[in-house]
Amino acid sequence: MIALPVYVRKGSCLLISLLFFLTAFSQQKTLSGKIITGNGKPVNGASVTVKGTSLGTVSDASGNFSISLSATAKSLLVSAIGFADQEIDIAGLTTITVTLSEASKNLNEVVVIGYGTQKRKDITGSITTIGKSEFNKGVVTGVTSLIQGKVPGLVVSRQGGDPNAAASVLLRGPSTLTGSTAPFYVIDGVPGADISTVNPEDIMSIDVMKDATSTAIYGTRAANGVIMVTTRRAKSGQQILSYSAFVSTDNIIKKIPVATADELRAYLKTRNLNLAASDEDNVSTDWQDVISRNGVSQNHSLSFGGGNQQSRFLFSMGLLDQKGVIKKSGATRYTGRLTLDHSMFNNKLRFSGNLAASFRKSSTINYDALQQATQYLPTAKVYNTDGTFKENYSRQGYKNPLALIEQNDFENKYTALTNNGVISWDIFKGLTFTASGTYEKRFFSDYNYSDRLSYDNRGSSGYARRSSTEGSSKILETYLNYEKNFDKHSLKLLAGYSWQGDRFNDGISIQTTGFLTDDQGYYGIANSNPLQTGFSYFANGFPRLSESNLISFYGRVNYTFNSKYILQAILRRDGSSRFGANEKWAMFPAVSAAWRISGEEFMKKVSFISDLKLRAGYGVSGNANVNPYQSFVRYNTNLIAYVNGIWQSAYGLAQIENPDLKWEKTATSNIGLDFGLIDNKITGTVEYYIKTTTDMIFNYLLPSPPFPVGNVSGNGGKMQNKGVEVLVNYQVIDKNNVSWNTGLNFAANKNEILTLQSSNKNLQALPLLYRDVGSLGGRGLTGFFAQRQVPGYSLGTFYLFRYAGQDAQGNYLYYDSSGKNTVRQSALKPQDQAIINNATALPKFTLGWINTVSYKQFSLNFLLRGSFGNKIYNGMEMDRDRAVEATVYNPSSSAIKNGNRDAITYSTLYLESGDYVRLDNATLYYKLPDSKVYKNAQVYITANNLFTITKFTGVDPEVKLDGQEPGLVGLGGFSSVRPVYFQIRSFTIGVNFNF
Repeated sequence: MIALPVYVRKGSCLLISLLFFLTAFSQQKTLSGKIITGNGKPVNGASVTVKGTSLGTVSDASGNFSISLSATAKSLLVSAIGFADQEIDIAGLTTITVTLSEASKNLNEVVVIGYGTQKRKDITGSITTIGKSEFNKGVVTGVTSLIQGKVPGLVVSRQGGDPNAAASVLLRGPSTLTGSTAPFYVIDGVPGADISTVNPEDIMSIDVMKDATSTAIYGTRAANGVIMVTTRRAKSGQQILSYSAFVSTDNIIKKIPVATADELRAYLKTRNLNLAASDEDNVSTDWQDVISRNGVSQNHSLSFGGGNQQSRFLFSMGLLDQKGVIKKSGATRYTGRLTLDHSMFNNKLRFSGNLAASFRKSSTINYDALQQATQYLPTAKVYNTDGTFKENYSRQGYKNPLALIEQNDFENKYTALTNNGVISWDIFKGLTFTASGTYEKRFFSDYNYSDRLSYDNRGSSGYARRSSTEGSSKILETYLNYEKNFDKHSLKLLAGYSWQGDRFNDGISIQTTGFLTDDQGYYGIANSNPLQTGFSYFANGFPRLSESNLISFYGRVNYTFNSKYILQAILRRDGSSRFGANEKWAMFPAVSAAWRISGEEFMKKVSFISDLKLRAGYGVSGNANVNPYQSFVRYNTNLIAYVNGIWQSAYGLAQIENPDLKWEKTATSNIGLDFGLIDNKITGTVEYYIKTTTDMIFNYLLPSPPFPVGNVSGNGGKMQNKGVEVLVNYQVIDKNNVSWNTGLNFAANKNEILTLQSSNKNLQALPLLYRDVGSLGGRGLTGFFAQRQVPGYSLGTFYLFRYAGQDAQGNYLYYDSSGKNTVRQSALKPQDQAIINNATALPKFTLGWINTVSYKQFSLNFLLRGSFGNKIYNGMEMDRDRAVEATVYNPSSSAIKNGNRDAITYSTLYLESGDYVRLDNATLYYKLPDSKVYKNAQVYITANNLFTITKFTGVDPEVKLDGQEPGLVGLGGFSSVRPVYFQIRSFTIGVNFNF
């Protein structure tokens, strides 16, 4: 062999490399194109991938795309949310226009399910999906507010205009009598993640899983349904820079109806009554106006990100600042989220990470101020001549409403941090291993200061309280997914393991009194002198430190034959430290099936039916929302004992052990029919379900002796919900720049308590025939309850004295136990209180009507929703129905009209219809023309709560429906049931820009 000079060899290598590069370059080409809808509208964000490779890009706001690919490439795969996937032949082409056809929601839409995704056509359970474009607008503080009124069976009730009150959520009726009814949240695949870390602007879609055939994969935590939240992520080839903002104003449109100063004076004159000189200041004070204001809110969200096929990132941050309509009330929330995605080895190994944080600072009020604003005499002035608040200390429970707000500070701070990492490995074709680790940390701080002149703490020279607690959750998920298609068969298998460790209430609390100055508020605790008043209190943890662990094994099988016959089976086994030694493990099975009738040969002649699928299933899920130490022996630690002449700290038995305490279980049978008509212009679903909860957890009474204490936590009771849901969407028109889509959802539910008896024979619990709940408190009402839980009736059944009108002297009359004779209140007996048939706080049915009308650049969305068949106990009106006390407490307008001479009591007089129809949300959009700076931008105006049609005389018929005391309008300072906030109307102006 002849040795060549070095420079020749180097030159040869360079030449070979150059030839290789030129050859490769000559085999590359650039393909550009545009993606449009059937009516010519551009499709933004469509995914364009070269088949068989990892090369890909996305279309821009104008539908355009460009991609470099091999000259030998044969086809592209094009997909977009809401459209049918397409494979396009590109051989010999350099430009192309792709027209996507809209996909029926019942067919090709990808639905997020537990530990994976699935096309809607293959779904066998009950799942409703709401996309970002369908979300409600306005000041949205929670996930469920985005979809309020749009998911049949999901009842979301907001607490008026209170920025610090969470909405109550009920899905297909209540599944427990003592635990939480809130659904279980899964965020980007992380089960139980803190929903407060998510900025609503980052959410792309929400999937609501309603039946146990869908939720059983989450076992013990899914009895109340599961809400899957999917947030925004960057796509390959997409550069993101977006900004959105809005400003909103809240105005009170309905206040608590009480007598004005003129009405009160006129009434007293007719009765020859006079106010005390200290109460008559010759003024007319509207105390509800005094404590209120117009609320203003603002929101800002910024996102930026991008990447290629291998690596992508997206960072978003948000600020929401709310000012409530009650002075000093408000909330400020900051959120931040970073998502990272990276793939290797031709996309066979994938990594993703999420870092999310939220901080919320809330300023609440002394809710007694709402109560006092309705009872303080309107003839009294707000301030004394020296500028101090006017107070009448001689009258018990009579406090200046504005002073309650201005002299008391209530603040809390909540910080949540979530870190999540996921690795997915395609071991071989069809088999994927996924491991996910999550660490979540939460910090909560609570502050309260009442100054030295405040009504309640003037004798103790002020009062301060501070508490700080923290909690954490650690979650590990590992699972295998296997998918295999052969001939007409399709098989999907899932097997996984999960571990979760929770730690809550790790903290300390201190309360103290005796301040020389109010200048430092709750920050000046060290300057207090509790020895001056003899009051100081420390607590290690608030309320108590608790820890628990959950271990789970789960699996799922999905089988499809000929795209027509679909089967699914789920089995999950959970073990929890929260339950008794004998009952720590439980099984949660589910099985379901679907038949795509429209795929049958005999249906091809039925041209107007585009899609028809029948599905049915049965499954069991659980509720583990109990104190981690509920099954243990527990002691009271705040006791004292007198031993040898000395008072000493002591412990006392509070609860005996129950090794048989186990899960509450909810079994659901579900049958549904999905349909599409006239080329899927009309789509929808009809469902019927039976949901039965067993082994509900109660505090049972025990005979003592032989038991050392008289109560224990045990299982028992059975409750059932039956219901029908209907969802119909109709694309009325879509041509010539005009479109109109309308949707109607309907849900009817019947709840019934079947039994309350203990199911644990070892407990020897005393018979439990009923439970009385719903105490609103108030003067003269201690020990009375408005509702009774009793077998054969619904949760929220009212148990009241029956009002029979007034006698000639204006006294209220009531029916006795026979229901025939009438008596005065003074002659009433406990047995005269009765269950009011067909009077329940739970709605019999709910409706939602959604419309989207578009013309060129304009679009109008509006939501009309209603609730029917429920009753509300107007405790606020009851408390103000005190005309007999009109010289010392301001009565309601109706009390002056009725002239009641008796004290008040729980009766049907204050039981009112809760029916209402509300134009809840209307938004007008305008899409701005694209420019060199921004694309796909829009401005919008939203109005919330435009009008409400109702017979309810209180502030707002949309009241709290979750918990064991639904449908009660509370009395503020006298009750744990908060009063309904003022009814408000909001107007919002917002912008969305994409740069």
